[in-house]
Amino acid sequence: METEIVQAATFAKAIIKVNEVSRACDSDPGHSEQVTNLALAVFDALKPLHQYGTSERQILEIASRLHDIGCQKQF
Repeated sequence: METEIVQAATFAKAIIKVNEVSRACDSDPGHSEQVTNLALAVFDALKPLHQYGTSERQILEIASRLHDIGCQKQF
């Protein structure tokens, strides 16, 4: 139980930072939000098949929010 609380707190801190980076660097936040919603919906719908848990879902959420970070930067 204590481990779950620590993991939830860690994820909450991570998502705050992810949102900060996303606001600063994401050229199309609406697109990223839609990708996140779709990815999590597919994850949830297929849970009986893949049997992944909360940690994997959180990783997917972070990855989907950040998937286009850097695309707007011209080097």
